[in-house]
Amino acid sequence: MEDSIIKIKLVLEDKSEKQTDISVHSSCLNINDDFVEQLFGMKFTDNKIINCNIVLAANNLAVNIENYSLTEVINISGFFNSPSKVSTFKSRGTNVHIVNQEINILQLDCQKILLAESCVKQFDIGLFEHNMALRKVSEGKKDISTTYKMKEVDIRDCTITKLRTFIECNYINIQESILETISFYTGFGSSLLATIKKMKIWNNVDIKTCEVSCKIEEVTIEDSIVTTMIAKERSIFGKIETNNTQVMNAHGFNKSKFSEFNMEMWQLISKSAESSNNSSLRAEANYQITKNMYKEEKGINKIIGVLFDFCTGYGYKPLRIIKTFIVLTISSGAISVARLLVMGKSINYLKILQLSVAAIAGQQGLELKDGFQFWIYNIEYCIGVILFAMFVNALYVRYNG
Repeated sequence: MEDSIIKIKLVLEDKSEKQTDISVHSSCLNINDDFVEQLFGMKFTDNKIINCNIVLAANNLAVNIENYSLTEVINISGFFNSPSKVSTFKSRGTNVHIVNQEINILQLDCQKILLAESCVKQFDIGLFEHNMALRKVSEGKKDISTTYKMKEVDIRDCTITKLRTFIECNYINIQESILETISFYTGFGSSLLATIKKMKIWNNVDIKTCEVSCKIEEVTIEDSIVTTMIAKERSIFGKIETNNTQVMNAHGFNKSKFSEFNMEMWQLISKSAESSNNSSLRAEANYQITKNMYKEEKGINKIIGVLFDFCTGYGYKPLRIIKTFIVLTISSGAISVARLLVMGKSINYLKILQLSVAAIAGQQGLELKDGFQFWIYNIEYCIGVILFAMFVNALYVRYNG
């Protein structure tokens, strides 16, 4: 097996630089304070390190960063013309920026993570601290969080087969990446719900399956594709916004998953209801989607939208037609009554109601000598025909599929 080549460059407080190249014969590299100080043969107490850069050409190397405190961040990158294959990469407590690496298993428990231009088979964030918390739960401790609290995850131009998070996080950024499976766990063994404050997925991200079982306060998805999005039992969403994005399938979404509603959320509910054959929930979601669309209309289109909503709920609430028929019957009768009052004629309310009901039902056996009433009830009949057609269409829309 070929050796792994490592180039380490340190930038110190006095702007001086220390650099060395090493060849690793073993299959494991442990990076800690002692390793760095022994490698350079000096202590860094007076002239502290402000930047640690490691260029890595690994050959199936296991990298473990633990008990390291010389810098807040370690920058890991690859040589320009040499591939770097890492079997296992772990960092506990030290922030890492990883660029241009091929990693089989990546496990990070740190406050800030940058992963760019890399290929990872399995990426676990917060797993070690999660397992440590589970031990405390098994020892009898109650009402403790089993997720790792961190600040930021930044993933750019990566291919990841499986990503799992056991974290509470302020911000997650994913861009220009391909992810087969991504799972946001709330932490097993705890009743406390983990919270991700903000997540942005944008700029040509392709996610095959996204599972959420935690609380995400704000999600933005732009110019990306999510094949399947799954809301697990304990998932809660605050605000979701999408732009030029396809979420092709959704499962597990219902009204209880959201603290506020917009068109994107109703679209997820609609897709989820369709996959579970919940026609009632799907109809309600599609109604809300159409209602939101008509809010953007102006002029005659907005008026038409209001009428469609009143008559049949845009086709998703067909029984509203009963209310519309009642309003139409009363309106036509009221017009006839008003005319008779103006003319000073006697009013037979029962007769007027009978004529109005008969007209909307399409009865032809009633004789009308008053030309005005004749036209009123014929107009009512024509409107009734249109409403009946809308009712039939609404039944099809509401119960189709």
